[in-house]
Amino acid sequence: MSFYGFFNGQNYWLDLKIRRIPDQNRYWCLRKDISMKKHMFFLIDQISENCNLGHWEYFSSCGTVKWSLKIYDLMELDPISFQPTMENMDLFFNKEDILEFQRALECEGEFDITLPVVKEPNKWVRLKGIKKTQADGHYMIKGILQDVTKEKLKEFVQLTSNRELSSFEKGLDQFSIVARTDAKGRIIHANEEFCHISKYTEEELLGRDHRLLNSGHHPKSLFKEMWECIQNGKNWRGEIKNQAKDGTSYWVDIIIIPIRDNHGELNEILSFRFEITNFKREQELNQILRNKLEL
Repeated sequence: MSFYGFFNGQNYWLDLKIRRIPDQNRYWCLRKDISMKKHMFFLIDQISENCNLGHWEYFSSCGTVKWSLKIYDLMELDPISFQPTMENMDLFFNKEDILEFQRALECEGEFDITLPVVKEPNKWVRLKGIKKTQADGHYMIKGILQDVTKEKLKEFVQLTSNRELSSFEKGLDQFSIVARTDAKGRIIHANEEFCHISKYTEEELLGRDHRLLNSGHHPKSLFKEMWECIQNGKNWRGEIKNQAKDGTSYWVDIIIIPIRDNHGELNEILSFRFEITNFKREQELNQILRNKLEL
């Protein structure tokens, strides 16, 4: 049994074992300081609470599974009335997922799998642990169980958004000027229309940024505002006058969409351009005519 005490100004835990000596009116006593062990358990419980995870153990020699209280909390079970076993896992997971978990346990060493919970739809847990086989053939597994529902939902939303964006991009690729850049603005893809209007080949564009097409018509403040908007995760739209490789100018109506990863970091930038050169020329001509009429 364990005792909690106070000695010499410090708190401590003792593991105390007492045994009576047969045929004698004496007792054998063994005391062991387990303060550090108790402190480590306390730290593990604190970490488990903050990270929304619990720890578990399995011993093949006796077939018992031990859960921490946090796992009971995550699985919404009563630690008094429910005893976890390897056999009653079908209460929580599909048969296919149980087989995947069992296959992971066949190998010595670490495993890490994420499974949906049947009992609670739209709930996902992560099972991570390590298996160690002893000399007598029995093995022990220690691991964690973590609720990763929020992370899986984020991945699903991100995947859905990327699929929709991919379909949108494929449609626009047929009749618009499409380019992708990395987080630093370097071109990683330019479609056929982009190459046609800029007079550059894709090989000449890859690795370069869009300053290659700068006509010098716009103030630097415009591009600074554009970049700040993208860095903040917002779409940007405007009309830009570019310069092709042969020195000719053209106007585009541009839509810029920043793409972020699961952690919210800027991953790449997708842009769609529509040529409006003729429209801008008509605007300039109309303005000249208006000025003449005013005179």
